[in-house]
Amino acid sequence: MIEKTNFYFNFMEKEPTQYFDGEQAENFEKDIPNLKDSMERQREKQGEAFGRNVEVRAIFLRHAEKKFPRSENEVSLSVNGIKKSEELGKKLNEKNRIEGEYSDTARTKKTTEEIVNNSPTENKLKLKERDELAFHCSDNFMDETTKHVEKILGESYESLTEDEKKETEIRATTHGVDYYLNFKDERPDEETYSPVETAATVAQRLDTAIRKADRLHSGSKIDSVFISHDYVVAAFLKEIMIRETEDGEKIRGFISLDEMGGPIKFLEGLEIITKTDNDGKKSIDLLFRGQKYELDIKRFKELLRIASKLEQKAEKNK
Repeated sequence: MIEKTNFYFNFMEKEPTQYFDGEQAENFEKDIPNLKDSMERQREKQGEAFGRNVEVRAIFLRHAEKKFPRSENEVSLSVNGIKKSEELGKKLNEKNRIEGEYSDTARTKKTTEEIVNNSPTENKLKLKERDELAFHCSDNFMDETTKHVEKILGESYESLTEDEKKETEIRATTHGVDYYLNFKDERPDEETYSPVETAATVAQRLDTAIRKADRLHSGSKIDSVFISHDYVVAAFLKEIMIRETEDGEKIRGFISLDEMGGPIKFLEGLEIITKTDNDGKKSIDLLFRGQKYELDIKRFKELLRIASKLEQKAEKNK
């Protein structure tokens, strides 16, 4: 029956008489209904083998604490940053497969390495650098943002107590990120991506994670860790989350990070969990700071189209 089934797979559109003579052709033709049933059973079995009862956790985080004072553009992790990354990795589920992706900086790469290498699972995939997780900005923009932050820190910053410094840093960081997010779909300058464009590139990584649920063996669970920057994570969160106001109104995003409890801290971010049931039907949840939010699917698809246009533009400029 297996040989006949394979034959039918290859030649189902042909007449049996093209390959057999007389009685052979007649017998094969009689077998066709059975072969069709066999094929359908095989297809059903193959379908059940993938995409059922799958869980994909897409974890988008800001990198761990970096070294201070900052003396150059490329900074690595502090000792505490490495320690916290290790601790986070050890908390992950040992039964889950894990993969990690990071932007084009030493601190995001090191954070990813420490999380993945210290996770209890033995099923670790190769780490990858992804341009979609980078903060595409010009030196001029970073200089301008730094001026805004330094203005809030003030000249008396060094004389403050540690608690006062921490509070001031939170206000300064919030202001810096909000300053960027307020550009919305406009670029601060020619080289710096708009917040919407930044969110669009990250949406591509989420799209890959969501689609992965269909291709994984049934029963699989995987943690996909994406390490980026506070500006990037905040821009993405603002564009895809739907939250409920105190008045019960559903809105997308936020105006200031203060509405969400302040800036994205080191090793903080959002989780988007994709699950499939026995029939392969998907459900998607967005988690941020212990609360569940709705993912704006319509906006998510719009972001993917924006990202596609960005790629096309980049190809033309090569």
